[in-house]
Amino acid sequence: MSGTKGRSGGHNRKTLREKQLLGVKKDRLNDNAPDYLPARVDKIEGLGNVGNIIWNRYEPMLHNNGTLSEADGMAFFGLCRKWEQWYEQDQELKKKGKYLPVKDKDGNVTGATVAPWAKLEVDYFNQLQQCLRMFGLTPVDRGSVEKITVAKKAVKRLT
Repeated sequence: MSGTKGRSGGHNRKTLREKQLLGVKKDRLNDNAPDYLPARVDKIEGLGNVGNIIWNRYEPMLHNNGTLSEADGMAFFGLCRKWEQWYEQDQELKKKGKYLPVKDKDGNVTGATVAPWAKLEVDYFNQLQQCLRMFGLTPVDRGSVEKITVAKKAVKRLT
C-alpha cells in the first residue's frame, strides 16, 4: 500500500530476527528464508591492486563479525570492484582537476564547467556508499546488519 504511512513495505522493513524479537505473530513471519553459514569467501579473480587490498582488509573483518557467508561472494566482489573504480577515478580527478575552462569563439576563457571525470567520481562514490551500507560498513548502518546464526535446519543438513 504505497502512500500509507507504515504500510509501504519500503526501506524500513524489519528483518526476520527483529520481528521475532518484537513478538510478531508466527503466521506473519517468513521462516523459509535460506540458511547460510558464516564462511570465508574465496577471492574472485578480476580485481586490481586496490580491490585486492580492500578484499584482504575487509573480508577477514566481516568473517570474524559473522556477517559474511558463502553466498555473499559476488556482492563482496562488487564492493571491492566499486571501491577500485572510485579510487581510480579519484586519482584521475587529482591529476586533471575538477573543472574545465569554457571558451568563447575567440578562445578566451569565459567560465568553467565541471569535468566529466569529476561527475563520474561523485557517481562512483555514491555507488560505493550503497555497497558499504549493504555490509554495514558505515557508522549508521552498522546496527542494521545481522550476524549470521546457525539455524537448526542448517545443522541437520550438515550432519
